[in-house]
Amino acid sequence: MGIDRTEKERKPEKFQMKGARIWLPIDMLQGAAYSSLSMSAKALLIELASQLRAKHGEITNNGDLTTAFSVLSLRGWKDPKTIRAAAKQLEEVGLIVKTRQGCRPNTASLYAVTWLPLNEMPKLDISARGFPMNAYKLMDKPPAIKSISDGENFHINHDDRVINSPSKTA
Repeated sequence: MGIDRTEKERKPEKFQMKGARIWLPIDMLQGAAYSSLSMSAKALLIELASQLRAKHGEITNNGDLTTAFSVLSLRGWKDPKTIRAAAKQLEEVGLIVKTRQGCRPNTASLYAVTWLPLNEMPKLDISARGFPMNAYKLMDKPPAIKSISDGENFHINHDDRVINSPSKTA
């Protein structure tokens, strides 16, 4: 027998990716929310995304991501204030949501990224019903809407006010 078609199309083993990966949507990376972040906030977002775990291709722990200094210090973070400031920035632009408020001495705050659905767990303070999916997109400006009605041009600006544009006369 000959070589199976799928065997022929397989890439050589040295080109195959193995192991866990993180997935970041391009629209998020190119959006206004991500562009507005400090480098510390961008690094923290990668740290949080690297905590995501999947089983059979499905994310299982979005909502159980931590910014605890005891965890992040092992990854090279030096200052808890930097972590708190970065987390605050990520929350403000809608890239992450706090799913549980931490409490001293031993309960860490937990977070979820907003480009993936929330995995509900009993230990979280929020449910999937109130989860702001894709909240980071709210910082992107919507495209202008142009409409032609009765020979007049109208332009709807981003504040939802209709502005009457002068008609083009020949």
